[in-house]
Amino acid sequence: MTGVVRITVAAVAAACVLAVAPVAQAGVPNTPFSVTPATASTSSPITATWKVDRGLKRGQRFGFELYTVAPDTKGNASDDFAGYNCTWEFTMRGRVVRKGRTLRVTMRPGTGYHERMGWDRVWHTWCPGTARIQLVRYPLADESSTTETLGQRTLPITLAPGETIPFDQRSAKVTLLAGSTLTATAAGRPDRSTPVTGVLRGSLEAPIAPVSRQDVHVAGLTGALKPASFAPDPLCPGTSTPARFDVSGSRLDASVKGPVTLALNLGGAASQIFGCGPPGGLTGTTSLNLTGTYDPKTTGLGSIALTGNAPAFSLPDGTQGGLAANLLVNVDLSGRP
Repeated sequence: MTGVVRITVAAVAAACVLAVAPVAQAGVPNTPFSVTPATASTSSPITATWKVDRGLKRGQRFGFELYTVAPDTKGNASDDFAGYNCTWEFTMRGRVVRKGRTLRVTMRPGTGYHERMGWDRVWHTWCPGTARIQLVRYPLADESSTTETLGQRTLPITLAPGETIPFDQRSAKVTLLAGSTLTATAAGRPDRSTPVTGVLRGSLEAPIAPVSRQDVHVAGLTGALKPASFAPDPLCPGTSTPARFDVSGSRLDASVKGPVTLALNLGGAASQIFGCGPPGGLTGTTSLNLTGTYDPKTTGLGSIALTGNAPAFSLPDGTQGGLAANLLVNVDLSGRP
């Protein structure tokens, strides 16, 4: 992934189209084998069966492996499901088989290699998505070759009614992208605008399944916004705008229907952020309530335009000042730093 989780209905629909039967993957040798069931849930055992149709070198070992990726991603399973308590892979030691015999392996989440290694964190739920099931030949002890794939099928794994994916609470990150600005306004004086950068971090308030379409709620956002070049206001030529505005107790909510809100709490009085506030350290807070929309099916949470204003405030000459924010933000739910 690129650091953005895209939550779409189209991804689920695409997975359901595959439910008729497992199909071969282009570019992979097509040694025939069968897989049951035709569509699996996150709790289903999955059985792969191969009737050996060829003479094999003595001592050769064969087996099945499973790797699951979420729809609409680049296919790195460990990234797709970071933060979710589910199993995205199954591997085994391999078995010696002979022509005319049958290799049958039943795969269950949390078994295979994970079970043999005695891992503390073993999840007994498959990750939902598209599972790639491969028939493989393992190298002999005296061979330097790698594991060889003989055949591959894909199998949709979906959430059955009532099933959920256990989730580890993880961080979320909101990054201001190029084009984000903060503008100060006052009657009778030119507007002053500056690019603004910053990274805010919070936590997801509710679990989000990787192949479902759900509202996103990020609470406890903290960090800082940094204005690049706020010119002094003519009314206050000797007062400079702070180099950073600390952010705390802020919140972002994104609805699958499109609306997005960002309640942004900046440290410091609005007049201080404006550049005409009382001298000394920043005091109080300034609230900016920003709104916007996004399309879950296209840009997702990768680029959201938000606009909002702070309440009007008094300046030293008795006039009213204003602060307006036009932010372009990226919302990253991957849990990466």
